Amino acid sequence: VLKEILTSDSIDEEKYVTQVAKMFTIDLYTLSTKVNKYDIGGLEYFYSDKKSMFETKVMDTLYSTLIDNTYGDRKQQLPEVSGVEVASLEGVTYKLGETKNECNLVKLNWTYVKDMGYDNKGSIVLCKEGIRWSVVDFQPTLTPKYN
Repeated sequence: VLKEILTSDSIDEEKYVTQVAKMFTIDLYTLSTKVNKYDIGGLEYFYSDKKSMFETKVMDTLYSTLIDNTYGDRKQQLPEVSGVEVASLEGVTYKLGETKNECNLVKLNWTYVKDMGYDNKGSIVLCKEGIRWSVVDFQPTLTPKYN
């Protein structure tokens, strides 16, 4: 779907932003496909300057109990996202360093193949990084707080 959006004659920025947010969420919360806690989902969608901090936070929290599957013998049951719905999309001003940027806040709800008690809603801020939209902030709530 993202490829179709990006190769159309005129890019629909709202569709682009919401599709990146959906793909980020699916990749982050589908732990069943991850080899170990260092195999962080959604990093390719994250803003370059904030990627390392996000990676560390996810390894220390969401992925901290992930059993290594290097040899394909993991027996641990892990979540797989089955669907993502956009609850809302709105323009927001978000500060990156000393610069205020016009960004988008996407609020999402998602479901799993099997409910195992993992987060099922969240808010994602995406800002332009060059010509692409990148995730700069993710909070597992529909009422996010920003500095």
